[in-house]
Amino acid sequence: METKTILVNAFKDKLHLGVYDHHRHFSHTFLGGAGLELAPLEHEYSLLAINRPLVKDTKPTGEILVDASFHPLVDQHSAGPSSWSGVLRLMIFQARDLDGGASSEPINASVQIFVDQGDKPDYQTSPFPDSSAPVWMKSPEVYCADRERSSIIARIASGERNLGQVTIKVEDLLDAKANGVEWWPLTGVASGQLKMTAVWRPVDA
Repeated sequence: METKTILVNAFKDKLHLGVYDHHRHFSHTFLGGAGLELAPLEHEYSLLAINRPLVKDTKPTGEILVDASFHPLVDQHSAGPSSWSGVLRLMIFQARDLDGGASSEPINASVQIFVDQGDKPDYQTSPFPDSSAPVWMKSPEVYCADRERSSIIARIASGERNLGQVTIKVEDLLDAKANGVEWWPLTGVASGQLKMTAVWRPVDA
């Protein structure tokens, strides 16, 4: 059994599930897919033992059994009880003084966001073309299982070139916004700063 947490923006959306045969040295084999309507979760927060047929090329290939639970968010200033789990809404504004190093190639910078040092980015901006002061103005939302312990890595790159990163605890990022701090120095490079803030929305306890 495996548990996954995803962000739901609209109950009209449909969750698509894909089952694969995992191979270590070559491409995984797709065994079949199933769809799960999210609309029932708007009124009933837990759906148990949902059986869905797996289909590949219009042919049934098996079944998948899933449970689904919905956990609504509450306002950060709500007086009611809330948990340390929730959604962090990042505001990724811009960067400045990026150092392209010895390369003569133009800087086409993008930002990758990692939660708790994950292997894959939870979010990535599109590249901003040919600038050492790119402007993205993006507001991604990422899930944090434990606000008190979670950290964020914002890594800037241009293709394969590393242009620096910011590693910061979620609590420190939220405190900084309250204190008017928005610019963060990039580590691992000679120069550069990233302008980024965040807002917290806890899960209803």
